[in-house]
Amino acid sequence: MTATRAAGDALYAELVDRFGTAFPTLAGRVHRHRPPDDGIAAPCVFIDVARHRPTGDYELAVIFPVVVVVDGDDMAQRADLEDRVDVVITAGATVGEVGDSTPDTIPVGGPRLRSVTVAVSIPIGAASWCAPEHIGATAP
Repeated sequence: MTATRAAGDALYAELVDRFGTAFPTLAGRVHRHRPPDDGIAAPCVFIDVARHRPTGDYELAVIFPVVVVVDGDDMAQRADLEDRVDVVITAGATVGEVGDSTPDTIPVGGPRLRSVTVAVSIPIGAASWCAPEHIGATAP
């Protein structure tokens, strides 16, 4: 298993656990990967495609966008997003570091639903194009 997949699986497990406790009605609606747009059944939470960033010499972090999607009338959507984003922040801080959150809407083949994407960064260790025995070696 790759370091990126292991980090994503750890985040997913934490999200399932936290949402199962805070919002039992969301059982089965926390997804490891983004469903197709016409398959998003709000309310739900999913992890979108990861990106990576360097954090130091030969160090990387994987950044997972965690998307919270809600439905209902306008005021209910706003309140639900606030509550559910708090759960994502708690889960994300347990396995990594929480970054920015960005409000948006999601097309679902009908009305556009409100969403918030929270960036969760998880360190995944060393990354190098060199074989391990050459890292730190001096040039001849």
